[in-house]
Amino acid sequence: MIEHYFLIKHLHITAAILSLALFMLRAWWSVRESPWLAAF
Repeated sequence: MIEHYFLIKHLHITAAILSLALFMLRAWWSVRESPWLAAF
């Protein structure tokens, strides 16, 4: 398991950053009342 620690850690960090970025994009769309928000 320890040999996969860094791979799992980096995957987790990447997923967390992507999730936060998409949340911020959704918030920005909400503020701007973008039609893209209704599509998703």
